[in-house]
Amino acid sequence: MILAIALLPTAGTIIGTLVAETARAPKWVIGSALHGVAGIAISVVSVNLMPRILEGTPIWLAVAAFLTSAACSVLRSIRKPYSITNRHGGEAPERGWSISPSQQISSATAS
Repeated sequence: MILAIALLPTAGTIIGTLVAETARAPKWVIGSALHGVAGIAISVVSVNLMPRILEGTPIWLAVAAFLTSAACSVLRSIRKPYSITNRHGGEAPERGWSISPSQQISSATAS
């Protein structure tokens, strides 16, 4: 019985792999899953690091950093809504913040 319970994660992994390889998920499902995984990874890291960070950091600095990041997030959502229109007039998902070499080159040559 214990061996059967221990093999449940392996069975779930095999079944999940077969479903993922045979089914096509819409982009929004993949994006949501990746967003969730990123949130879980960030929370695990922060739970492990926060006690060490708070030992040597004044509490006011941690609160100020949290409030500053929250304010930046709110201001960004007001300034640039989460949906934009593409060049054909339809709704297009917003792209994340990233800098690629091509963007750096095109912005350097534009100025």
